[in-house]
Amino acid sequence: MSIRLATALTLAATSLQAEPLRIVTDTAPIQSMVQAVVGDLAEVEVLLPAGASPHDYAMRPSDAIALENADVVVWVGHGLTPFLEDPIETLAKDATVVELLDTEGWLPIELDHHDDDHDEHDHGAVDPHAWLAPDVQSAWVMTLANTLGQLDPSNAATYQFNAATQTTAIIDTQSAVEEVLADVRGGQFVVSHDALGYFERAFDMPAAGAITISDASAPGAAHIIELRQIMQDLDVTCILVDPQTSPKWAQVVAEGTGAKVAMVDPQGAALPDGPIRSTGIMLDIATVLADCLKE
Repeated sequence: MSIRLATALTLAATSLQAEPLRIVTDTAPIQSMVQAVVGDLAEVEVLLPAGASPHDYAMRPSDAIALENADVVVWVGHGLTPFLEDPIETLAKDATVVELLDTEGWLPIELDHHDDDHDEHDHGAVDPHAWLAPDVQSAWVMTLANTLGQLDPSNAATYQFNAATQTTAIIDTQSAVEEVLADVRGGQFVVSHDALGYFERAFDMPAAGAITISDASAPGAAHIIELRQIMQDLDVTCILVDPQTSPKWAQVVAEGTGAKVAMVDPQGAALPDGPIRSTGIMLDIATVLADCLKE
C-alpha cells in the first residue's frame, strides 16, 4: 500500500463519513465494478466514456473538475491510461488513489513485446486489460470494498455485502461463459492485439497469435507473414478485432484464408451502464467468439 493511500485511509478513519464519497474512475468497466460495491451510497463518475480510446482522448474541463473534487480516484493504472498520471497527481492530490494494477491478490500477465512492433504507446511490462478475468474482478471488488470501508466506516458492512453479492454474480458469469465455450474448445483464433490475455487464461482459450501488441501500433511485414503461416498451419478460422484497432490489418491477415472477422469490445460500450457491465463484457466476448468459431 502506498504512503499516500495509507495516510488518506488513516485520516478518514478518524471520523465517520458525513457526506457521500465522491468517486471518479478512469474507464467504464472500472466504473461498473465500483458501482457494484457502493450501490446507492455514492455516485461514480467515469472520465473516459465507454468506447473512447485512451490513446487520443483529450480531457475536458469537467474531467479536471471531477478530479479536483474527488475523494477517491480508481484507475487501472499507467499501463492503460498513462495520460491520466499527471492530472491525478496534480488535480486529485487530496484524494485517495487506487491504482488497481498495483493491488494484490491477483496474477498479472507479462507482456510479450515483439521486436518488429514498435509501440510508441508503451503499456509497460504488464498487460493492463485485467478486468477481463473473473478472478481478477473478484480480487479488485474486494480491494475496493476494503478501501472504501476504511474511508467510510459507517457503511463498511454494506460495501462488504455488495462486494460479496458481486462476487456471486462473477461466479455465475464464469459458469455461463464456460457453457457458451463448451462446444468450441480447441477452435483456433487470433486477435487484433494483445488485449484478451486474461480472458484467454481464465477460460483456457488461448489465441494462436496477435496481429499487433498494441491497438496503437502497426505490425511489421515479417510478423504478418509469420502470422499467416501460423493460421494456415493451425487452421485458424476466426480473427477477433476490437473498436480501438483498425480492421484493415485483420482484413490483410484474413485474405485468402477463409477466416471470419468478428468484433469484441473489452470496454463493453454497447452494454447497459451499472454493475452488470463488467461481468457482461466477459459473457459478450465468449458469445462472439463461440459464434465466430462455429462452422
